[in-house]
Amino acid sequence: MKNNNIIKTNDPNISLYKELSKDFIKKENINKLKDFFILIKNKLSSIDDNSTEANIESLLRSIFEKLNYSVEQQKVGQIEGVDSRVDILLFENDKDRVDFNNKLEEAKKNNEPILAEDILLIVEVKRPSFSFDTKNKVKEAEDQLYRYLNQYQKHYGILSSGKIWRLYDKSKVLYGEKRYIEFNFSKIKEKEEYKEQEWFILFIYLIRKTRYLKTSNVIEIEKEQISKEKEIIQKTLREMLYERPDDSIVFKIAKNIYDKEFKVSGKEITQHILASILEESIIFILRIFFIAYIEDNDIFKKILEENKLYRSSISFRYFFYDKNTKKKLGYKKIITIFNLLDKGSDVIKFPVFNGGLFSEDKVKYLNNEGLLSISELEEILIKILFFEEKNIKDEKFVEYSKLDPKSFGELYETLLEYDLRIADTTVHRIVEDGAYLIRTEEELANKQANKVATYYKG
Repeated sequence: MKNNNIIKTNDPNISLYKELSKDFIKKENINKLKDFFILIKNKLSSIDDNSTEANIESLLRSIFEKLNYSVEQQKVGQIEGVDSRVDILLFENDKDRVDFNNKLEEAKKNNEPILAEDILLIVEVKRPSFSFDTKNKVKEAEDQLYRYLNQYQKHYGILSSGKIWRLYDKSKVLYGEKRYIEFNFSKIKEKEEYKEQEWFILFIYLIRKTRYLKTSNVIEIEKEQISKEKEIIQKTLREMLYERPDDSIVFKIAKNIYDKEFKVSGKEITQHILASILEESIIFILRIFFIAYIEDNDIFKKILEENKLYRSSISFRYFFYDKNTKKKLGYKKIITIFNLLDKGSDVIKFPVFNGGLFSEDKVKYLNNEGLLSISELEEILIKILFFEEKNIKDEKFVEYSKLDPKSFGELYETLLEYDLRIADTTVHRIVEDGAYLIRTEEELANKQANKVATYYKG
């Protein structure tokens, strides 16, 4: 079930597609799957340096026909006033393909919009020598494919040189990049046999005709599941950060700052200082979340691969959580990591962020090396990286890359709506008719109450 590095993607929903593909494959005929696996291997092994774009187009056509698509190889047309043609259009059946061509001719004669509701997929073909590692060439090819997708008002397209296939989803945009899942079939071993390889199952799941049919709800189910997973993460974050004050990470940090900087020393504290304490507590959490987010993102994983020192001495996912658990590195190491991400060093070719969220000048109280005990720090890391302890064993990290980056800005703004206060008398937080209320001891005298938490004077 190994990928052998065949799959490459910037799509944060890849894990969901893999899970869905495993369920899908259980219902499929194993002999048909084996036959298609052999077909793919044989077809792709025929590609060599002398293969032309026309050869690849013909090869892809035969693969799509095996998948029961009706295939249209187009003649030259115009897009945005420039001579151009879509290499391959895929339809459910021959009737839809013929109807489309008839409508296309009518649209051209009458200078009307092209009716393209029957197109399932659009394919742009490149010769085998096309390099998917050359950024400007890839951008040019992607832009071309997206012009076709926009022209026909479609979301799904394929860019292929035969041995490499990139499946694009125009309905989603990530950091302005075009979101794709790539399959590099040149990495299939010559004698490899069908064993329900993860890459092959995923490829079949994504490329099959039934996924794109107008009568199919496959993509809608995927979208619902993606939305559900996002909401679970967002809901858990809200609960961790502010909806459950007694278990809030932000308020725990704020309380530690107050206890260590003011309560023990008896320093005077103003509402302005309390606001600063809250803001620094939020900054601390956003720093941790941001690191967890980028380390879950396939785009940033390239940096991790290229910078072994980051992976071995800074990364929360690959270094800090594990080493803190085993060697008790403590909060002092967190400060060092934050400073490296801000200012960088000669050895570790950073900073990645160069100020901003990680700027040392933005904070005062967070630089106290005794702010958090080792156990407190470990508890926070477990909540942020895993949500629950049960996920640690299987290294089931929270998939923050599923979230839109603006979610962090929204969290920041919501948290700033709160304020901190020093209790001038002992108060209790109670639950009454499902609502949380704050009551003083006097108000609760001789009354039965469901107390959730107690906040003592000072």
